[in-house]
Amino acid sequence: MGAGPLKMFTNASVARLATGWLTMFVIGTDLFVVSPLLPLIAADYQTSPALAGLSVAMFAVSYMISAPLLGHLADRLGRRRMLTCCLLNFAAANLLTASAANFAWLLSARLFAGVAAAGVSPSLYALVSGLAPPDRRATRLSLVVSGLLVSLSLGAPIGGLAGASFGWTRIFSILAGASLLLVWVNQRVWPED
Repeated sequence: MGAGPLKMFTNASVARLATGWLTMFVIGTDLFVVSPLLPLIAADYQTSPALAGLSVAMFAVSYMISAPLLGHLADRLGRRRMLTCCLLNFAAANLLTASAANFAWLLSARLFAGVAAAGVSPSLYALVSGLAPPDRRATRLSLVVSGLLVSLSLGAPIGGLAGASFGWTRIFSILAGASLLLVWVNQRVWPED
């Protein structure tokens, strides 16, 4: 039988899958952590939690509109380049979220974060499936996508609890720092465009 199912992974593929998983975990945590933080955000900006919920809608709508355009652009300009550029912008958007002086700036920062995230996901999915052996594409892609789903069950609740303890702005600063680190890691693990 040999080494079994683990033989299908090389060191490079494990590094790529782990990086892809972590990248999607950070993207998903950023998306899903806003909901448990809405009461804190609303209190800081002296608005209702329902109105603060617009920050979730801004992220989602900008992601939905931008993903097809940025996916097309990634095919033309290079997926690795698009991934790292958008991840860098994602970090900047999280810093802007953490430092938003008023509610309008917060909504703008969340819109910017949604656009940046929309460039990360399709590029990452294309890189993962493009480098996988043909008979392993779905398996590898599902492993990376699971980072997004785990962020819903772990990232958001942990972020919500930490936000209640340390302040919601700190959560977005931490996400920005993680995104910057992932820019460097993604730049190293994916081949040149």
